[in-house]
Amino acid sequence: MSNRHKSFGRFFNYEHEVRYLLWQSEAERIFEGKSSKSFLPYGRGRSYGDCPLNDGGILVDTSFLNRIRSYDKENGQITCEAGVTIGQLLELVTLDGWFVPVAPGTKYVTIGGAVANDIHGKNHNSMGSFGNHVVSIKLLRSDGKTQLITADQPLFFATIGGIGLTGIILEVTFKLLRVSSWFSLEKLKFAKLEDFFRISDESERDWEYTVAWFDMTCTGKNLGRGLFMRANHATDTRLPLRLPKDPFSVSFDCPDFILNKHTVKMFNWIYFNKQFSDLTSEVVHYDSYLFPLDVVSNWNRICGKRGFHQYQFVIPNSAKEVLHDIFKVIAYSEQTSFLSAIKKFGDIKPLGMLSFPMPGYTVAIDFTDDGNKTSELFKRLDRIVISHGGRIYPAKDSKMCGQDFRLVYNRLGEFQEFIDPKFSSSFWRRVMRQSGQES
Repeated sequence: MSNRHKSFGRFFNYEHEVRYLLWQSEAERIFEGKSSKSFLPYGRGRSYGDCPLNDGGILVDTSFLNRIRSYDKENGQITCEAGVTIGQLLELVTLDGWFVPVAPGTKYVTIGGAVANDIHGKNHNSMGSFGNHVVSIKLLRSDGKTQLITADQPLFFATIGGIGLTGIILEVTFKLLRVSSWFSLEKLKFAKLEDFFRISDESERDWEYTVAWFDMTCTGKNLGRGLFMRANHATDTRLPLRLPKDPFSVSFDCPDFILNKHTVKMFNWIYFNKQFSDLTSEVVHYDSYLFPLDVVSNWNRICGKRGFHQYQFVIPNSAKEVLHDIFKVIAYSEQTSFLSAIKKFGDIKPLGMLSFPMPGYTVAIDFTDDGNKTSELFKRLDRIVISHGGRIYPAKDSKMCGQDFRLVYNRLGEFQEFIDPKFSSSFWRRVMRQSGQES
């Protein structure tokens, strides 16, 4: 079946041959027939860039592999198929007092995608990334052979964070956390970037989950102002508990003029000032804190048909002062940055050969697409990030230079040995072509 697939940022829109994987017993048939096209597994398509796409090739849709294979309620270990989403899993395990070890900013990410992108969450300081909790992976290669890989095999470390290039993940076994599904949340207003650094350092010891929203339209003395959100799993459930609201949907593409520097500046001012006090405390459901954007289905249509990009990078702790320069470059640019977040990564080393996290500060900023202006801004930001020892997140990327990819992911040569020879992606061909290597 031929079909067009867009990235979540809606900037990339490619034609694919789609093959649906409904049952594991039929998995080997995916590779039947003579075809020179490359393969790539596809879950729910929540990556912002071209990482989940395979322009002109074959996408293997694994979203129907959504079954729980085993669940140890006593010890908190679960085996599920790759198409199960974080949200579906939470609906099940929270009934028994368990929780996922790491959750990204949306509950619609599949478990297969969580492994392939080695996702991180607001609790990276205490729990690392998703791959740190994986026990085993059931992987299908294009030779039709299924392997159960564990931490005593190099293929295990290539598949974690391997952006879908080592084969089709069929099942994942990983460990859960015995914690409450409610969160004790504090929100603190901060006036400038230095205040964020101070609050972040103060919160490391006593708070498991931390993240901050900041206003990218501010300059001068208010550069980097925002709201710091820190939380722990709640222990006192006698407090008034507020259930999350049902999501509403954006059912059409908004006109491009809706998001501009003036409307974004006004929204950011309202969002920052709607909290009157410097500090608020409440107990909230995990949906409200971990997945705030999921309250709006199809929110990515707000940007209109032009689409948008998310620029996410991490810089080491020693270079944190360069964030001032990065924020100034963005604030004085002509680009519309409408969502932004910052958090501090901890020291837990990720397992994947191409895993993104490193000790330091990670920043994610959404930009509407403005053609060459956006490309030039990203090039300028790349030069700052790379020159200070940072790196860009492949799962979110849409414009990274291939030379930079090779420079900052220094296990790339080792990883290439484990790529399935019949697998590729639009992202991979882009960065390899720019690196002078055809794939």
